[in-house]
Order: sequence, then structure tokens, then C-alpha cells
Amino acid sequence: MEQLTSPPISARLFASWLMSENFRNPTKPLASVALLLSEAAPAPFLDPRNGASKFDVALADSANVRLAITEFFKRGDENADNLLIFYFCGHGIAAGTDTALLLSDYGANPLNALERAIDFRRLRIGMGRCKASEQCFFIDACRATLIEAIGHAGQVVIGGGQRAFGLPPRRAPVFYATLNGFKAFALPGKPTIFTDALVKALSDLAADDEMGDWRISTNRIQTAVEHVAARQALAIEKQQVPTADDVSNIHLNFLRNPPQALVYVKSDPVKSDPPEALASASLTYQPAGGVPQAAPPEGLNGAEWALQLPSGSYDFSVTFGAKPPCNRPEHRPAGLPDGERQGAYMSSLALRLNKQSVQTSMGAVATLQQVANENGEAVTRGRRIDVTIPANAGSRAHSVKVEPGRWLVEATLPSGEVISEEVAVASGEDLPVTLQSAALSPQQAAPAVSPSSAASPCADRGPPPLGLAPSLPVTRRKARGQAA
Repeated sequence: MEQLTSPPISARLFASWLMSENFRNPTKPLASVALLLSEAAPAPFLDPRNGASKFDVALADSANVRLAITEFFKRGDENADNLLIFYFCGHGIAAGTDTALLLSDYGANPLNALERAIDFRRLRIGMGRCKASEQCFFIDACRATLIEAIGHAGQVVIGGGQRAFGLPPRRAPVFYATLNGFKAFALPGKPTIFTDALVKALSDLAADDEMGDWRISTNRIQTAVEHVAARQALAIEKQQVPTADDVSNIHLNFLRNPPQALVYVKSDPVKSDPPEALASASLTYQPAGGVPQAAPPEGLNGAEWALQLPSGSYDFSVTFGAKPPCNRPEHRPAGLPDGERQGAYMSSLALRLNKQSVQTSMGAVATLQQVANENGEAVTRGRRIDVTIPANAGSRAHSVKVEPGRWLVEATLPSGEVISEEVAVASGEDLPVTLQSAALSPQQAAPAVSPSSAASPCADRGPPPLGLAPSLPVTRRKARGQAA
């Protein structure tokens, strides 16, 4: 297999993140980082805390990796309260439940190509013997099927065995870059889609404050990573679905400041110009009481602009070529999502969620899909609107401007319950729609921040209107020992 350029870049990014001020775990401070790489042009690793400090990096061949894993086990075995983090990025193959992690000298023995690969399933089983009660595994590799991996997926570094009596149960979630049998992707010379999404999730996007402070917990990482990775893969016309096993909860990172959230600015093809109009546009945003700032060009991805911003209020302006800027209404997190445009339609739906047996104003994310026009004619590709709706009678209904006709309203609760209702709204009607929930969400006490906005048309201005699509929600959530 050919030399990949993204894995060394990705591994350096992940190691730098661990050693930076972005990683903070007061009860389990970082104790050690072991980095092994296979690079076309090997280079020292620069300490992100002190650029003057450099470290030599060992080659990620089978001998060095085997030694590193053995030492990794020993460090974790010093204290049952320790936290271990295992990260791999590179070539991978799979068959059934077996996954082979290919090292730099993979295939050196033509009679046993997997002799110098790591059998990940058995490695994870063997790590169960380690005293460390919290162990996280991040596997950024393809999992395409290869028949030779069946029953033998490489060397077994640590043999299986019973966990010693009296030790606390082991939490050992595994996060994979892609589904079993599928490939993972990256752009040459850049971090992989999975690692880029993972670092964003660990830094901000998987945060909650249910415990009174902002924490990154493993039970939210999967949702955040999948959200970011799916959009990045779609931009290169690929599909990549990260997945996870045994997502037992571990509090990994404790944020110093409230997390930032994703905001998407995109062109509305229904109104005028095609989505590609953004390619020639310049975007600025201005926080309340602040100065205008230019949106970084790397955030422009096809037909939308992705920004990561602190919670707050913003004014957005866009300039299309030589045309004057089109100022947008104030944007507030948890405000009006894309698709709600004041004055653009003759009807509206007043949406509210009724949660049984609980008093809460926390609602749900809902999707509105037009299925027929006001004449009753079926609409095969009707307008789709994503909104956040409030809960219970004490909350003000969320009014969404829509075209008259029949609409399918579907809401997904944090508990996984899906509620749907089809309604008909006449021209000029403001129709109340209350969705009835039978289940009690396990996260109803967790407030969410979902940056979104309304965007009204700019009359006689020419450029297409912009909208802010719903972002990934950021919700609110002990330990001793060390992170190795």
C-alpha cells in the first residue's frame, strides 16, 4: 500500500492538542504522550507549549509499536484511576469483528502479510487486564473488507485474560472513523476528516454542562464527530459515517471557557442565484458591541460557509463580487433557523412540543417537509425546514413562515423518540401545531445552545438571501489518577 500523507499530519495534530492548553483534566492531568510516525520526511515534534522544545519521533514499525504499547500498558497499570487514550491513524482493513491496523513494515513477510500489523480487537481485549479503569480508543483508518483478516488480523501484543478481582469496572469506548466495510477519507496534505472532526468535538462541540461546568464526555463525542465528518465528506462527494462501540461515559476534557458552536451561512437557491454564488462572495460578521471580522476563507465549503463562534449576537454582511453588502438581521443562538424568512410567505405554523409528566421548556429539533401545495397537488421535492421548537404550554410557540399546503412535521427528542404529524395550513393562516410526547427524555434538564438565525430577503438588492442553518447543539454535564 502507498504512503499516506494525512496520517502523520493527523497524529501530530492530535498529539499537539493533548499537550496544549485545550486539554484540561484537573483530576487526571496529562502524564505522558508517546508518538510514533511513518513519514516520507521525518521531522522532530515541536512542543505546542514551548516551540523551542523538540522531540525525536520513533518510526511506527511493528517493533517500535509493540514496545510502545507494552509501555502504555505498564503506565496505565500503575493506578486503577488512570485514564488511557489510544489513537491510531493509517491504513486499516477489516473482516467481521476483526480489524487490522497496518504499520510501516506491513507486508514485509510475503507469506504472512499481517505479521506486522496489530490485531486491534485482541489488543482491546488484552487491555482489559490493565488496572486503568478508563480507556478510550480512537481508530482513524479504513475498515474495508479483506478476506485475509478473517481469524487473523495481525500480531497480538497483549494476550487476553481476566481482569483482576477487586478492580473497578473498565470503561473502554471505541470510536471508529467509518463503518465496518467502508473507507475513511482525507485531502492530501491535510488532517483526515475524522481527526479534524474529533479535535473539534474534544475542544468544543461535544461539550455539556450537566455537572455545572463545561465538560467533554464520551457519550456526546459520537454525535459531534458524525455531524462534522458527514459535512466534510459530502463536500468532496464522499460518504463517511463514523461509528462507535461500547460508549460508556468518561469525562475527558474540562473546558476553561464556554464552548464555541458551529454556524452555517448558505445561499438560498429558491430565492434567486444558485448556491455557487457564495464562491465569489466575501462574508463578515460583527459580534454585539464588537468590530466586524472577515470570515476565514477556509470556512467556505461548496454552497455554505462554516464558522465556529462563541455564543452571542451577531450581524452578518455579505458582498457578492462588486455588488453592495446585504446586511442580515441579528443572529442569536437558539433563534430562528434557516428556512424561516419573515414576510416571504402567506402562512405560518406555530410549533410547540408537549412533554408528558415533566415541566421543562427544553424542546426538540424538528423537520418540516412540504408534501402538497394549497391545491392539494403532491410536491415531490418540497421545501424542507429544520427548526428548534419549545416545550410545554408555558413556552411561547415557535412561529415558522411557510407556503400554504400540507406539511409533514417530525421532531426527534434527545431520548430518541420521534413524533410526526401531517398538517394542512391555508393561505394567510397561523396554524397552531402541538406535538405530543409520551416519553421522558433522559436529558431534559440539559439546556442546549443551537446557533441559528432568520434571514429576510433583501428587496431589490440582487444577491441571494443567506440563511444560518441549525448548528450542532452544545449541551451542559470524578476521577483521580492520570491521563497517559
